[in-house]
Amino acid sequence: MIIMIDAIVWLMLVHDNKILLQKRVLESGLEYGLIGGHVEQNESLKQALIREVLEESGIAVKDSDLSFQYLIDRKLDNSHKVHFFFYANTWEGRPYNKESDKHMDISWHPLNELPQELGPLSKLAIQSLINHHSFSEYGW
Repeated sequence: MIIMIDAIVWLMLVHDNKILLQKRVLESGLEYGLIGGHVEQNESLKQALIREVLEESGIAVKDSDLSFQYLIDRKLDNSHKVHFFFYANTWEGRPYNKESDKHMDISWHPLNELPQELGPLSKLAIQSLINHHSFSEYGW
C-alpha cells in the first residue's frame, strides 16, 4: 500500500523579537499564521519556501538564510501531512500583503504577545523556538 504524504513548508521570520504573521478569514473565523504553502512537484523544501514567501509577502529569502527548526507530523481524516518549519532572520525587501485575495493583513507581532487567534500549528512551531523542541505529532 502506498501512502501519499503532503509536504507543507512554513517560515518563522523573526526581527527585533517579533515574528511575521498573516491574518486570514476561515469558515471558523479569523486566524493568524505563518507564511508558507505546499511543496510542488520537483521542488525541494527550501525551493518551495523561497517561492511561497516571495509570492505571499514580496520578500526574498535565500537558501543560506533558512535553517530547519521544527516538524509536525499531522494526521487528518483523509490525509497525512508533514509540516516543515524553517527559521530566518535575514531577508531582502519589505514585507507586504501580496495576496490580498487570500489574506487580510501581514504584520509583525511580539513573540511574547502573540494573537489569541493564532492557528494551532503556528502556535506549536513558535513555541518550539522558546522550548527548543524539533518535533510534534498532531491529530494522531
